[in-house]
Amino acid sequence: MANTIPDIPISSAAFTNVNTLTGIVSGTALYLSNKSTSDILLQISDTQPASDSSAGEIMYQRPNATSLKGVTFGEATVWAKSLQSNNARISVQEAL
Repeated sequence: MANTIPDIPISSAAFTNVNTLTGIVSGTALYLSNKSTSDILLQISDTQPASDSSAGEIMYQRPNATSLKGVTFGEATVWAKSLQSNNARISVQEAL
């Protein structure tokens, strides 16, 4: 398991660049865990998605089997947005 880094906040207003907030380079394999009571929409893209975009995969609030997601090596930047009005939190670790 990679070193633990602080959870990152995920806004409901716009997509958050997960790679920038964690300092983990785009294209790195990742494990993501939704640690909040809000569902989170994930997109993999080179550019920031429009704030009203509904494309991507949902990380449901915990406890739920889909509150965990993996991002494979070589993929573009990971973007996340809370689907409820409150902000969410995710844990991100490099997949070793």
